[in-house]
Amino acid sequence: METITIENELLKLTCISRGATIVSLAYKPLQRNLITSFETLEQFEDNTKYYLGTTVAPSAGRITQGQFVMNNKIHQLERNSGSHHLHGGSHGLSTQLLDWKKTDNTIEFFGTFDHRIDSYPGEVTYKVTYELKGQQLIISLEGTPDVKMPLNMANHMYFNLDGSDSVLDHKLQVSADSIVQLADNGAPSNKLLRVKDTVFDFRSKKPLRQLLQGHPQFEISRLLDHAFVLKTPKTLILEGKDLSMTVETTSESIVLYTANHFDEQFVRDNHELAKNQQSVAIEAQKIPNGVNTSLDKNPFHNLENPFNSQTIYTFDRIS
Repeated sequence: METITIENELLKLTCISRGATIVSLAYKPLQRNLITSFETLEQFEDNTKYYLGTTVAPSAGRITQGQFVMNNKIHQLERNSGSHHLHGGSHGLSTQLLDWKKTDNTIEFFGTFDHRIDSYPGEVTYKVTYELKGQQLIISLEGTPDVKMPLNMANHMYFNLDGSDSVLDHKLQVSADSIVQLADNGAPSNKLLRVKDTVFDFRSKKPLRQLLQGHPQFEISRLLDHAFVLKTPKTLILEGKDLSMTVETTSESIVLYTANHFDEQFVRDNHELAKNQQSVAIEAQKIPNGVNTSLDKNPFHNLENPFNSQTIYTFDRIS
């Protein structure tokens, strides 16, 4: 399997064309891969259980019962996650081989894919661009459907800035006063939960370990698997022992998922079994399941209304 790499004095990004997937993101001064990766490239051939580093579309997140209503018609999508539709289905963007081109500091993936195989109304032309700029990784996501349909794109990297056994000792800050509450069936609901006086309150920098104090939502999700609804400025800070990452995005929310189902089921690039809560997925996206709630004011896209988002990851040493 061919890899595509760009690098500068601080960062080295390695990708594969399947799903425009980031297989490693190295911070060169510390000689450290900052994201969870499989031990071998071959493992990325079937990445629809963990979605390590991949681009998920047409629908990031879960769609309740795999259904949505458009133009007074019920559309039934594939149910590939229990009773729900997850991350675009078995033929979503994460499974597709994209064309690509690169410069010294950018990789651009592109392609058009027919999603009617999973009962979406049409096809989508995608462009995924990764750019290295000093201490920054810039991800730009674009999707243009040929007909009106739901579209929500996200990158699905899992971060651990220390390379440690648990991400729960990292500190987190998110500019969010509320999260999207999960329904009992595990899908995002139409209800917002205020973070004040809960374990979800990361408005100031706090250790992720505070989640272990527990919450009724975790009976559904095991631990964190929630969309934080962002307020301006739309930022997140993840801080390890010697490195911090600031995330700035144009997206309405960031889904944070503390790898609650790794369950030592695969071997990582450090030759060890992957453990739960070893890393945290940071998925900038529109509010998930927006086709079934009132929380996303623009869940449908078409030729005249394409999907666009940009997310900037800035890395800083901590002295």
